Amino acid sequence: ILCALSSSMHSSITPEVTSASGSGSQEKSAVPSCVPVVVKLDPSLPTTVLQIRLADGTKLQSKFNHSHTVRDIYNFVNRSHANSAVANYVLLTAFPRKELTDMGQSLQEAQLLNAVITQRIK
Repeated sequence: ILCALSSSMHSSITPEVTSASGSGSQEKSAVPSCVPVVVKLDPSLPTTVLQIRLADGTKLQSKFNHSHTVRDIYNFVNRSHANSAVANYVLLTAFPRKELTDMGQSLQEAQLLNAVITQRIK
C-alpha cells in the first residue's frame, strides 16, 4: 500500500493509497488509517523528500525543510497514520540501521536528507 502524500504550493498534503489490481492497473482509494496532514514548509529554506515505510507496509512520502527535526518526523507519522499514533514504535534509518532517538536533531544533522526511514513496532 502506498500512501502518497503530494504537497501543493501551500504545503497541504493529500494522501492517496495505490494498490495493484489483478489486471496490472493501479486503483486509488481512500484508506481510513491514512489522513491528510500539513507539513509547514519555509519556501526560503532548502527542502528534502523523506520516504517512510511503516510496519504495516504503508509508505508515506513528504517534503520537509532541512531544519525540521526528528520529532517533526514522528509527529508527521502519528498524524498521517492513525495506527501509528497508538503504537509503541521507533523510526530507523535504512543504512546504516540506526534508531532515530535524538528528537531535537535537525534532518541535516541526522543525515536524513532524501532518506528512507523504516518504522519498527516495539
